[in-house]
Amino acid sequence: MSKLKKFFDRRNEGLARERAEKEGVKFKETVEENPNLTDDEFWAISNQYMAESKNSDRDQVEILQTILEQYSPLKIKQFAKRYEELNT
Repeated sequence: MSKLKKFFDRRNEGLARERAEKEGVKFKETVEENPNLTDDEFWAISNQYMAESKNSDRDQVEILQTILEQYSPLKIKQFAKRYEELNT
């Protein structure tokens, strides 16, 4: 189900981007982002971190920092809190 959701999300993003270009508006202004961390985002961060940790010689902190740069400070705090709750 999450693959189908991701497909529709990417498609909606593409349509919004096309509309914004036609109207001459910046794309980020037309997309409403959920301010809270979703389950899919949490597991995407976790899975990406695990995959990159196994396949890379980089420091684990550097890997996580690179991944989290894509997210807002609120989502990063929510990820940290949820990760801590899962590992206690």
